[in-house]
Amino acid sequence: MGTVYHGVHTKSGDPVAVKIIAPALAQHQRFRRRFDAEIQTLLKLKHPNIVQLIGSGEEKGMLFYSMEYVDGENLQQQLRREKKLDWQRVIEIGIETSSALKHAHDFGIIHRDLKPANLMIDTQGRVKLTDFGIAKLFGAADATVEGSILGTADFMSPEQAEGKPVTVRSDLYALGSVCYAALTGRAPFGGKTVPEVLFNVRYSTLTPISELVRDVPSELSDLIEELLAKDPSRRPPTGLVVGNRFQSLKMGLAHRTQITEGNDAGRLKELTSIDIDPEILSDPRIKKNQTVFVSDHTHMKDEKPVIKKDATRSDFPSRAGPDEKTVAAELGQGRESMDELNVDRPSGIEHMGKTNFKEFEEKDRRRVTLTTSEPTDHSSLGQWIPIAILSAALLGCIGAMIWLLRSPSANTLYGEIAQAIDSNDEEVWLSIESTALRFQELYPNDPRIADVEAALEEIDSIQSIKTLQRKARRGSGDQLTPMQQAFLECLEAQSLDASVAIRKYQAFLTMFAREAENSKLSKQLVSQAKRSLNMLAQERDTKKNEALEELEKQADWAQTNLSPEIRRKWFAALVELFDDKPWAKGLVERARKQLTQDDTGK
Repeated sequence: MGTVYHGVHTKSGDPVAVKIIAPALAQHQRFRRRFDAEIQTLLKLKHPNIVQLIGSGEEKGMLFYSMEYVDGENLQQQLRREKKLDWQRVIEIGIETSSALKHAHDFGIIHRDLKPANLMIDTQGRVKLTDFGIAKLFGAADATVEGSILGTADFMSPEQAEGKPVTVRSDLYALGSVCYAALTGRAPFGGKTVPEVLFNVRYSTLTPISELVRDVPSELSDLIEELLAKDPSRRPPTGLVVGNRFQSLKMGLAHRTQITEGNDAGRLKELTSIDIDPEILSDPRIKKNQTVFVSDHTHMKDEKPVIKKDATRSDFPSRAGPDEKTVAAELGQGRESMDELNVDRPSGIEHMGKTNFKEFEEKDRRRVTLTTSEPTDHSSLGQWIPIAILSAALLGCIGAMIWLLRSPSANTLYGEIAQAIDSNDEEVWLSIESTALRFQELYPNDPRIADVEAALEEIDSIQSIKTLQRKARRGSGDQLTPMQQAFLECLEAQSLDASVAIRKYQAFLTMFAREAENSKLSKQLVSQAKRSLNMLAQERDTKKNEALEELEKQADWAQTNLSPEIRRKWFAALVELFDDKPWAKGLVERARKQLTQDDTGK
């Protein structure tokens, strides 16, 4: 698509990355429209974890734009060197990347190609998300053909591999893939060819992280494996939710580590001026109000302080040596000369096109973001317009808060609960738990309270079963009771073969139905087994009836439209194929009678 060069901003002297679009593409008018769309996309994004757009232009027919230069390496290069990262660093990457995705998603921009190569790590250890080009350049309404597959196979979501429309949760799946690869040193699904990879992404079972890497907290494994769910509805809904969960893991696991370590030697602690020897405070490196950390096991007089320049960020050690700096902010490829770029340029292109460059300012970003023009009227009227807008927004927020603080009616709450019950979707059931609890609290005497309490029991049952499944995925299945292991085997069979699942559920109820009174979980498993068995039996009967109806229609058509010789072969084939099917017994008898009549007719 193009080449990225290391350049210098002539006004500021700052290093920049200049992306020059391939000449063969730049000559097409349709591509130029997409290029403008990409610029508008990048212009909206202003976030510390997203590479910043500086300006764009055209030079003798060549389209280009300049971006923030990232001094460092991308995550793919880091993994190629280090093989795996520790889980603390993966949590940091998850926090910063989900924050960048949340910012992009707020503007309706889906990255579509999140992978280790598109995550730059600067010398401060900060993540910089790059290459939003595929999001607009190939994702615009006039550029995407329905059913096309865009992205990198190893890290794309199952729906993307099928050519289905992508959503916010597709990017979150890719984030899960990146974290999985960073922890284990391999992509979640592999293959010898791209089609094989795409097939495995869609249909293969994920290898649990606990089987590949030791000492990874189960809470982190659960979150990553939840992001890698095949069904998008089973993944966390937004980048904000994912970022908050990563933040919670960081804080909770850090607290757990402190408790585990206790007063072990070498742990760092923050000190006040009361704890520090006066000689240390005279150190010229220590500035006023600066946080100082020292080791527990040595006295301050015997040890130099460790000075953290920014106590609000987690400091990654620099991974790029003096000879290991990537000169491109996006592609991370080698430096090509301008002569090499011009090799495939058509003759005379140096005399074509115009030359221009526009450096974007803050007002340009606001104009694109707010989809409105920058006001140029500096009169009193122009000054009062923003105040009026802010006042109206404030009044609207106050009104919204008053409306939200009002207790919703019983009908409103029950309507949400009823819709969830009718959906027969476990994730939808789980989403209305807070609504059901609020109904139970506000309207305990409502005649529909029995339905709500039954829904809460069902939600509790779903949560219990999911807990069992997580234990089994983490390799703790041998710690489950025989009843629990048998139930999980039934669930697995249900996802593969309905007839096998029916037999297993029948066997489960034969063995364990009497244990329903032993515990709450046992009662839930027995109840769920009965419901699943009834549902599978009904589906089986429905499918048999539909199959019989379809086969009878074909037999009617064959009897009316086929010649006697071909008709005889057709009914003989029917007997051969369905003679052993109980549900087709009547139709097979009809076929035998038809064969007898045809033989007699001869």
